[in-house]
Amino acid sequence: MPETLAQKMAEPSALAYVTHPVKLPQMAINLFWNAKPPRSANQWLRELVFDLYSDAQPVSAIA
Repeated sequence: MPETLAQKMAEPSALAYVTHPVKLPQMAINLFWNAKPPRSANQWLRELVFDLYSDAQPVSAIA
């Protein structure tokens, strides 16, 4: 689970948040989709995954 998601879920749910006892390696998550006009459900899912797993800014689609 991403650390930022754990922190967000801990507060309102009265859960304890502790860091992992072992340093875990960074993991890259990439999103790929075709160039057809986006459908709202697909766009929503991409944005959700991005919000949950990213501290960076989104990269535009490659033309």
